Amino acid sequence: MRRLFSIWIVGIVGTGCFHTTRPVARPLTARADTVWYISARAREQGRVVRRLADSLEFGFVVSSLKYNDDPFAKIRDFTVRDSVRLSRSAFVESLRHRSYSASTIDSVAIVYVHGFGTWQHEALTHTIQSHVRSQSRIPWVVFSWPSRGSGVTWPRAGEIFARAYWEDSASAMASKPAFANALHVVLDAVGGDHVLLVAHSLGAQLTSEALATDNPLRRRLVADPLRAFAFFAPDLDANRFRDVVVPAMLPITQRLLLYASTHDRTLALSKSVNKGNRAGLIGGSPRLPIIAARLETIDVTDGVVAGGWLQHIFGSHHGLNRASAALFDITQLVARGFPAECRLALGTATMNVAGYWTLINTAPPALSATDMCQRHE
Repeated sequence: MRRLFSIWIVGIVGTGCFHTTRPVARPLTARADTVWYISARAREQGRVVRRLADSLEFGFVVSSLKYNDDPFAKIRDFTVRDSVRLSRSAFVESLRHRSYSASTIDSVAIVYVHGFGTWQHEALTHTIQSHVRSQSRIPWVVFSWPSRGSGVTWPRAGEIFARAYWEDSASAMASKPAFANALHVVLDAVGGDHVLLVAHSLGAQLTSEALATDNPLRRRLVADPLRAFAFFAPDLDANRFRDVVVPAMLPITQRLLLYASTHDRTLALSKSVNKGNRAGLIGGSPRLPIIAARLETIDVTDGVVAGGWLQHIFGSHHGLNRASAALFDITQLVARGFPAECRLALGTATMNVAGYWTLINTAPPALSATDMCQRHE
């Protein structure tokens, strides 16, 4: 795990400073990328297991990537080159240094909380893909809680998804104190105004429950709100999300967002298991997402996603790591403080008469296009 001190320097400096020596044939190019992690998973004989740890583990992962010129549509081919475990204080210092290495306005860190059926290696893989596909220099921190990983377990007939789902849901709820501690650490590094929290799938249950009740973390965020809190494909009861979660989250964030879809097969299964509509799944007649005051709702159904035709036809349409258009929206607009109307200027989305945004099926523009947008004061 632990390599030379020079590798630690790579983590502080960030992306683009580590290169492999193996030649790569054109048209592929190579670069390195670094993502940070905070793990609540226990280790046994050095191996990560599906059990909640007594204390958090901090570190970062350096990966070497090969990719062509289409970062939004292609699947990344990358190799994890190194991973380094850090003390809490070293983690705070390295993340602070990396976050503030960009301009003052862009000095922000994304905290990603994964969802159902995600092993730690998968959580890191998905975070690396999301970070690189977004083409953003903003550092990503993944919070890894002890999800089962495979999405299935050894069940009685007809319970393959359901039993694994309920076990993961219980594990997510048990991870609330660990998540609260992890977010405190990130806030120590950069402060609430420089954090964008992204909760995916069952991660939405974990984060919303951890932040809904009066506790030191919530009081800290009321005094220093998050730059933004984005729910991506949240696996939460739709009515509870609208009536309870949204009002509870508004005081702790400057901006609250919901990214939802009509074609999410994983949430469709969850709807069947829970016998109730899910906040991240657009359904009903007419098909409308959740709309609420001060909630920024984005329909990602038609947004560009990565993967071939098999993925488009048979994929779950649930993972953030493939959602290229949504990743552009999160990292290039929301994280950087551009207002919602910037989507119209960039041509990345349209505003529905019902009051929500719809991402269009066009590759996002060049990053320089955001120069035409006005940031929030």
